[in-house]
Amino acid sequence: MSNALSTVANCEERDLFDEYRSRPKQLARWLLESRDTLRAKYQKLKTDWKRLTVRVNDVFRSRDNWKQRAEVSDKQLLAMRAEVERLSALLEQEADSDF
Repeated sequence: MSNALSTVANCEERDLFDEYRSRPKQLARWLLESRDTLRAKYQKLKTDWKRLTVRVNDVFRSRDNWKQRAEVSDKQLLAMRAEVERLSALLEQEADSDF
């Protein structure tokens, strides 16, 4: 008896699947569209990734350049302050020796 029920259930399942079968041509068209959409999506992501990678590298390069320029400016500032102090000391010596 259970064998008969399982056969009936299998027939009902087949009927349900038959209702939802797509034509091969329609299915192929849908699969091609899906593939093309995914390719376009990931091509755009790859392009964006490359663009952002280049931009990050440019930012690092620029930051390193500005850091180097700031260090050079700091050294020049220290040298100029030392020169100002030296000249101020010379002026004070001159002023003291005049009196």
